[in-house]
Amino acid sequence: MPKRAKPPDSFPSVYREALAYHEAGHAVMACLLKLPIMRIVIGPNCNDQEDPNLDGKVYLDLSQIVEVPGYITALLAVASEPAEKLAPSYAQFATLHKVHQHLKPFRNGLRNDLIQGYKCVAMVYQRQGFAESTALQHFKRTYRDLAGVMIPVKAKAVHAIAGCLQDRLELDGQEAAELVKHTGPLEEEEGARRLRAALSDLLSEHPSPFSAARSFHRPLALPDRTPGCWK
Repeated sequence: MPKRAKPPDSFPSVYREALAYHEAGHAVMACLLKLPIMRIVIGPNCNDQEDPNLDGKVYLDLSQIVEVPGYITALLAVASEPAEKLAPSYAQFATLHKVHQHLKPFRNGLRNDLIQGYKCVAMVYQRQGFAESTALQHFKRTYRDLAGVMIPVKAKAVHAIAGCLQDRLELDGQEAAELVKHTGPLEEEEGARRLRAALSDLLSEHPSPFSAARSFHRPLALPDRTPGCWK
């Protein structure tokens, strides 16, 4: 498939903001989980050879990663959801396509993240004999809600990384890690309390680790998949 041309005017400022916060969520979560990042790109600077339809991506340094358990990959995937909610223009994201029709596929990025996150741990729920509806409830409480605690606690880092991405369209992984490190500790009293409770719930699930690192950046083959910003 030939590369899709990405002229700058295809990325209005509100869309750049949406992409920046989305990818910042993945990046902050990767840093919190001590996973090395090579670089982060959005908009015109995102020209992924494996999937030219992507408008944003966090490149993990797979040369330094031997294996990533499925539950870690799930947390990486769902981190975009709470990060988007921190964006100043978040209320506009759901209606971007009404103003800019070519951005209609944008919501596929978040949807695919949630689907991919669930797929990474679905085997655990299947082994426990859960019906899919029950498994999805557990997934939300355990993974999405945990990300919903971890990411807001590091909101300053999300804003900092998203700001750099909006200005420069890309960010070096080491610089991203420094921003996470120097934008406030995780020990805020209330945030730390909620995080400990959420982590306790996660550990109680006893997910079976399995490798998923190399599938994290691959989009799902959805029947209606169209150009979007899957990570």
